[in-house]
Amino acid sequence: MKLPTACSRCRRRRKKCFRTKPGGPCDACAKKQHHQCSLVLTCPQPRRVSPQPQHVSAKHNDLNPQSSLSHDLIEELVENYIYYILDRPHTLFHLPTLRTAVREDTLGDALLSAILAFGCRFHDKPEIASLGPAFMQKSKNLLKQDMENICLENIQTCVLLANLSSSSKNSESEALFVALGIRMAEILGLDRPDPEDSEVLRETKCRVWWTLFMADRWSSVGRNLRRAMPDFNQETPLPMDEDVFHHLDVDQGSERSPTRPRTLGLWAYNIMLAKQLGPIRDLNKQWNQEDLSEDYVMQRVADLAEGLQLWEAGLPEEKKATEENLRAHSAKSLGGPFLAIHTGYHQHFVLLLFRFLDLNRTQTPKTIEYAELCKYHARSISQLVQLSRQVPNCAMVFGGVGYMTVASSAVLLHTLIFGQQDDTADIRAKLESNYETIYELQRYWPSIQNSVKRLELFQKTCTRPGAMQTYKFDKWMVRFLVEHHLPLDEPEGDLSPGETVMSCRISL
Repeated sequence: MKLPTACSRCRRRRKKCFRTKPGGPCDACAKKQHHQCSLVLTCPQPRRVSPQPQHVSAKHNDLNPQSSLSHDLIEELVENYIYYILDRPHTLFHLPTLRTAVREDTLGDALLSAILAFGCRFHDKPEIASLGPAFMQKSKNLLKQDMENICLENIQTCVLLANLSSSSKNSESEALFVALGIRMAEILGLDRPDPEDSEVLRETKCRVWWTLFMADRWSSVGRNLRRAMPDFNQETPLPMDEDVFHHLDVDQGSERSPTRPRTLGLWAYNIMLAKQLGPIRDLNKQWNQEDLSEDYVMQRVADLAEGLQLWEAGLPEEKKATEENLRAHSAKSLGGPFLAIHTGYHQHFVLLLFRFLDLNRTQTPKTIEYAELCKYHARSISQLVQLSRQVPNCAMVFGGVGYMTVASSAVLLHTLIFGQQDDTADIRAKLESNYETIYELQRYWPSIQNSVKRLELFQKTCTRPGAMQTYKFDKWMVRFLVEHHLPLDEPEGDLSPGETVMSCRISL
């Protein structure tokens, strides 16, 4: 029997029904202490989670598909998600609320299965790590059955499935789940703070809304789609400081919290940075317009570069990219999100300035400056990704890291092949570090193989005969840079038999 998602009182009053405390009354009923919320009476009994939907064939010998994971193992896999993924490609959960819901078995099966699909991939035992696709499929099936139930939990599930689809080489499903989540969020009005909500619920809705904003930006760029959400809505509050948010009391119910200064979090600055992505993509796609003058291009590049520099300059001192700040965020288990936004900053610059690596364009002091700046930001990406593997609590192993690392590697390869620098040893070391990152990511995400293929195709362009004359910023190069989800045709010319980026990484 399908359990109700709204209590009888809220249904009668035609009000939205939200429940902050797992297993407790809804927020509206909690304010009426004399009222018995019907959700408490219909609270589901603790359940066990099957690692696979019934129709998935058994291919794991050590775990029967019909058997249940122990509760301890479920909590361990959720902790994997928290350690490796939380607040990096998306920001969807209040940490104490999530842990309480998992501990008390009150999290919906579709949402829990999506979280487990992430957490499984980082488990040491191969038989458990391989369950990720099955949990993802189970979450999809459950969401489809409940698609008309427009609620916060289903929106969170949509976002997780979008990220999982992207990392599983299914960008069409990613775009669909993002669009579905956006429509649900618009219907619920997540962009409009409800004064009746608790502070935890208000901030959670805010984060889900802005996660959809970010997902729409990157998904539309990757598949060359129109954006579904407006560029920026200043009326929607930006996310608060992550450390403050995750320390809010899960048991506050609907009571108003005392007014406190609102400090913007890492994700708030991530959102501000994302404002630049659309204009950068649009400029790159205009590369072959006949009426596009060089003066116009240079002015647009200067304006967008200034916007990125102002973003970096506007960061509070404690959020700037320094070793001290990295250690401080690592101590608060926020090192990964901290590195993610700064890696994204350098990635925006690489996307903007990549065109100036074209040796066939007219060389001026400004174009040379931009080319060197592009190389600097590519090196910075490599350095930050390497730090994510070295500093505790700084892991960055979501699929988007592969895309950023490939862009960095392309610039480094170009520099090594065409440049006359004296620092070739440093470039080789950073390339080697990038390849190690890509190799590690391949363990978790099938989509990384696409990134490797794209890098191999880029190397073909740079190493074929006459590359110095034929390498140029053209339609193929634009697609290589921005349409990271779409198939990429091979350029003319071939590598030597059996030679690939991964196999010749030392010899370059």
